[in-house]
Amino acid sequence: MMKKIAFFLTIFGCFAWSQVSPGVLVADQNTGRIGSLAIPLKTRTLQLASALNPLFLKIRLEKGLSLRDTLVDVESGSPSEPITLSLFAWSLSGALTALPPSARIVRWRAGEDQVWIEITQPFSDMNDPFNYSDTIYLAIGISQEVGAASLGPLFSMDLSTLPNNARWDGMAYQPQGTELFVNYLANTLPPNSSIRMYIYTFQNSQGVRTALDPEGIIQGSNSPNFLASIRTVAYVVTP
Repeated sequence: MMKKIAFFLTIFGCFAWSQVSPGVLVADQNTGRIGSLAIPLKTRTLQLASALNPLFLKIRLEKGLSLRDTLVDVESGSPSEPITLSLFAWSLSGALTALPPSARIVRWRAGEDQVWIEITQPFSDMNDPFNYSDTIYLAIGISQEVGAASLGPLFSMDLSTLPNNARWDGMAYQPQGTELFVNYLANTLPPNSSIRMYIYTFQNSQGVRTALDPEGIIQGSNSPNFLASIRTVAYVVTP
């Protein structure tokens, strides 16, 4: 059975992203923005990651929701270049020295219900000296402006791998927003309800960047769970 973590997007406050307000989906509309996700990663299990045997996160939206925008298309599409995510921490036993791209969004297509993230570097190569009790994070659902304000200061303290989530343009990393806009059918979401999402963890998945639809992806083996507890901003459906 594949590993699955379900979490309800309920109100916790804005933890690190003090500039982000909770996302709101209005029940009688068809599109809206849900807020940001900061995903904590277990450093011990990240030792399994490598370029030849990457780890994957699949973030799946609740049934009935789909991504509004294409941020990373299949390799033949446009834009198809992956988005490199800044790995970050609020405290570490050493300096975060991972070289990008250690974690990348490799699939984010309009009309689909899932985002795929690939991790290709073991934690012992990311942190000097490394400590298995450390926790590192990646974040999606944030704008360029929030990324710069939140990740930039951490980068200056060797607590993040990039000053923002970014896309490589062939010469340099250019800041990239990862706001989560979704489509949904009007009046199908109960007013004042929470939205549910699922995170699956895999290793050696195939076809993530080439399959024309999610059903064509070979999800690979179930990896040991490399997620720590989920912390997120609330997304509330309002009448």
